[in-house]
Amino acid sequence: MHVDNMTEEARLRMHQSRFLHGHRAAPKGSPEYRTWYAWYNIHRRCKDVKSKDFAKWGGRGITVCPEWSTYLGFLADMGLAPEGKSIDRIDNDGNYEPHNCKWSTKQEQARNRRTSKMLSICGETKTLAEWSEISGVPSSTIRMRLTRGEPIGVGVLQNRKVG
Repeated sequence: MHVDNMTEEARLRMHQSRFLHGHRAAPKGSPEYRTWYAWYNIHRRCKDVKSKDFAKWGGRGITVCPEWSTYLGFLADMGLAPEGKSIDRIDNDGNYEPHNCKWSTKQEQARNRRTSKMLSICGETKTLAEWSEISGVPSSTIRMRLTRGEPIGVGVLQNRKVG
């Protein structure tokens, strides 16, 4: 995080968090380091106007809850990062706060993007990728059928054999 963009209080909290818990100094890849790095990055994305990621987070009004201004507050709410998971916001337009964050796999995060195509079929809403996985129909086929104007429904998810 760029020091010149932070208040003195924020700079002090960031400095103290590096030494208080020892997680920043933990070996890279360890749960302790990955958890500290997740906390650090949410602050960088939301507060550091010089960060390449700021426009997608802080620039859209995404903030970090006051309880997570310290690493220990974040750790108390989220626990250590499980293997193969990173921090994810449930509602992409919501803030970083306990009820809107979870540890997710890369696949879960890929499906939880603002650009994900959502389809409601028989009262269930899922991403196009999830419907593809459930039905066995390639996502490109489902997308093509929708582009051709087929009504959104079970028919879009059916395998159709030619022959």
